[in-house]
Amino acid sequence: MFDEHLIRPAETDAPPRPHLTPVPDGPPRPLPTTAEPDASVEPQPVLRPATPGARVGAYIIDCLSVTLPLAIAGALSGVLPVSAEGLGQGAAYAAAVTSAIVLLIYFATAEAVFGRTLGKRLLRCAVIAADGGPVTLRAALLRRVVFVGGLVVPMLGPLLAFAAPLAMLVTVIQDAPTGRGFHDQMAGTLVVDR
Repeated sequence: MFDEHLIRPAETDAPPRPHLTPVPDGPPRPLPTTAEPDASVEPQPVLRPATPGARVGAYIIDCLSVTLPLAIAGALSGVLPVSAEGLGQGAAYAAAVTSAIVLLIYFATAEAVFGRTLGKRLLRCAVIAADGGPVTLRAALLRRVVFVGGLVVPMLGPLLAFAAPLAMLVTVIQDAPTGRGFHDQMAGTLVVDR
């Protein structure tokens, strides 16, 4: 269940929605409020969704920070030719699969362990679970498999590798006020400003 009270739209300073508790035999209802705040309960910080620009920028930084060193190492070691003309279909596919695996490991590990990647750190965003807790490795893998999975599909890989981030951007923009892309909804995560 997504705790909407954790999110405040970036465009307004509207108060957060009250926390909703699930009722086994009916719809959620607001928690009862008291006249005096409970001193034993710490107020939760209001989180703002990361902007689409910050998310795209972080993704570009991350992809470049992983794929450029891979390409340089491949060229220096002689595994990959310096020009694309010397790259056969088998070598190109092997390079795509290697890139997909390394990207998946990078994104999933960084998001599960640190809550952010290098790009997200530089642009001051983080990934959290929809309930406000830390991201699990399963959720981090699930968020990313749709992006890197396209790289391993023969012939359609480049198209899918372009379409997945574009679809993410469209769904982030359309999901106001939380800004959750289809991969965030699928994995139960949220990208916020930090």
